[in-house]
Amino acid sequence: MLSDLQFRRGYHPVVPVAEIELPAHPRYVAQARRFVRDTLALWRCDDLILATELVVSELVSNGVLHARSPLRLTVSFENDAVTVEVSDDSPTVPVRRYYSDDATTGRGLGLVAELSNGEWGSRTRPGGKTVWARVRAAAGGGGHIAGIQVEPESGWLSAADPSSLRGPVVLAA
Repeated sequence: MLSDLQFRRGYHPVVPVAEIELPAHPRYVAQARRFVRDTLALWRCDDLILATELVVSELVSNGVLHARSPLRLTVSFENDAVTVEVSDDSPTVPVRRYYSDDATTGRGLGLVAELSNGEWGSRTRPGGKTVWARVRAAAGGGGHIAGIQVEPESGWLSAADPSSLRGPVVLAA
């Protein structure tokens, strides 16, 4: 399943790209996180691993839940940013919705928007769509990623603007 490291040629001489195909089943969300963690460690992008894992977890979970088709996860690194893309066979593009504070759903795209500083979106393609997000290291580091403080041991997040998450979010192992 794990493809060899590939390179995309474009404006910059070489952009590292890694891809994996995933079945549309919840158990493969953890595999997607491991793939991202291992890929970014190989590329020595350690400061981007946690935020990128969270973004991938949300995007792959959405693909499993809503598209119900095989997924392709693509990870690339260019200009000090990691771009993740999740492609599926559904033409329906995601829309960020706002739910009440006690709702048990609806925080995923808000989390993606916060972690990517608003650099996310989707595009249709023949036979489906691709949802993408770009994650950059926060200036100053210190465990803060795009305005979010992540507690690695517990997985709890807190945001500089708590209303952006609208409730607690937990990263499951």
